[in-house]
Amino acid sequence: MSKLYPCKAEITPSEHMMLIGLLTLAKRNNDANRQLIASVREIIGQDGDRGHADDAVWGDYSAEELLEKMEIKVAKAKKKC
Repeated sequence: MSKLYPCKAEITPSEHMMLIGLLTLAKRNNDANRQLIASVREIIGQDGDRGHADDAVWGDYSAEELLEKMEIKVAKAKKKC
């Protein structure tokens, strides 16, 4: 048992299989989130590894809040003829 973090001394085979599946899903989700962050950065023109794009993806603020924090305005749509 870990001295730093309280934990169980033993898990069942079923829990072991669930743990494998959950960690696999988490890693795939993290990879997808990294790709999403890169796309958000590209749209808003953010350079660097950390910033508002990361906060918006991992946190709970909206696109409007992201644009406000970055002081980015949305251009008016052009009228079609």
